Amino acid sequence: MKNGWQNSKPARSGWDGPEQNASDPSASQSDDLVSRKLRTKIVDDPEGPLVLTRSLSNYPLGIFLFVWVSGWTFGMISLFMDSRPDLLTKDSLFLWIMLAADLVGFSWLVYAWTGKERLTISSRVIAWEAIALIRFMHSVIPTQNVTTVDLQALDTNDTRDRAVGMLVIEGPGTEIYYGEGLDGVELHYLLEIVRSRLSGERTITLEPIQGASQVQPVTSEQVEEEAEQNKSTPRKALDWIMVPVYIFFGFLFMMGGIGAIRSGNVIGIAIGLLLVCAGFAMLAGKSLAIIVVLKGWLTGNKPPTE
Repeated sequence: MKNGWQNSKPARSGWDGPEQNASDPSASQSDDLVSRKLRTKIVDDPEGPLVLTRSLSNYPLGIFLFVWVSGWTFGMISLFMDSRPDLLTKDSLFLWIMLAADLVGFSWLVYAWTGKERLTISSRVIAWEAIALIRFMHSVIPTQNVTTVDLQALDTNDTRDRAVGMLVIEGPGTEIYYGEGLDGVELHYLLEIVRSRLSGERTITLEPIQGASQVQPVTSEQVEEEAEQNKSTPRKALDWIMVPVYIFFGFLFMMGGIGAIRSGNVIGIAIGLLLVCAGFAMLAGKSLAIIVVLKGWLTGNKPPTE
């Protein structure tokens, strides 16, 4: 298996990005930028399909859900052991509701830790799938029916991760979207790779690129910096108000964890340790952020943006 974006020469997409003349001094910088920032794993087998895979994991959310699911499950089991209701009567309705919420929380936990999307391009079909241990979403377009491979611009203020765009592949009555949340540099690079692979199929005639010009080839850091600069005063004030709120809940987590540890119960100790760790992370993270910002102000430097 070969890494296709390193070994193949993509077709031009109209963006003067990584594929530049060797005499251009910025060419090596662009290549280095893409190689460092690429979030998509690209596998291009000359005798097989082109596969693009990126993680959808959200580890901070996963840690929070792990703590929540653990505490919720402990509380549900404790309630059942204390009351021991007949599970077939209305007296157990609350327990069934708790169980349903527990399953939903566990499903989100699995997605937050293992979620990923995969785009597979072969000579027969183009398939997109969302996976979290198992495939739960799937879309397919026969390769010979593909008419458009382009980028679709998104409003960074209305999307998660301040997404600037996504890769779109269209066929008769079907559309496949990939890469929402990736930065503009990577999206343009992926567009070149996908069009390069499909241009080798004699039965395909792709429409000219149109939407890619609306997706700026900017990095995620540049998007975040611009968003920070454009924040309104009320939004900045809200960000600062949330700091003590995070610190307060971090303190509550730690106190609750200490109380659970003192119970002496094995499960209580385990959950207590998780709560203490989560609370400490909230306290330390926000406190460190305040120190960094104040230090920047005192030294005359611009406060860092996330």
